[in-house]
Amino acid sequence: MSEWLPYVSVVIPGRPQPWERAGVATRDRRGRPLWRPRFYTKKKTRAFETEVRLRVRWSMRDYDGPDRFSAFGLRLYVSVRRRRSGDLDNVAKGILDACNRMVWWDDGQVSKLDVEVVCGPSVTSEFVTVSIDRLFRNGKVRPTAGRRT
Repeated sequence: MSEWLPYVSVVIPGRPQPWERAGVATRDRRGRPLWRPRFYTKKKTRAFETEVRLRVRWSMRDYDGPDRFSAFGLRLYVSVRRRRSGDLDNVAKGILDACNRMVWWDDGQVSKLDVEVVCGPSVTSEFVTVSIDRLFRNGKVRPTAGRRT
């Protein structure tokens, strides 16, 4: 029966932060030109990824480490008041990047992605529900009897 439950299920409160392209610095903090450009992750993106990472890690506290040989499915349920919270693919990208080297070795192991958004005046709180499911393990398909797909 436990194999029918999600591998990890986490609720992240607050407005989801979509992934943003890395910033480029051509000068150091004192204003001097750098020898070559420096790339950095923007603060809002880094804060959201850190929040996701902490909550997923806490829910997986009995877990050994990243899995290199499994395929995963990721289901996101996004609840926002206004639709202007960013593109859904960028929200998913931020969550995929946050789980790298923690749940899976690389986000290329995610073979199924399901994103659902609910928005409007009836929404009372903003949050993201992340459900991660292990689909394959060492080339073997997990049993799905009794599951709706």
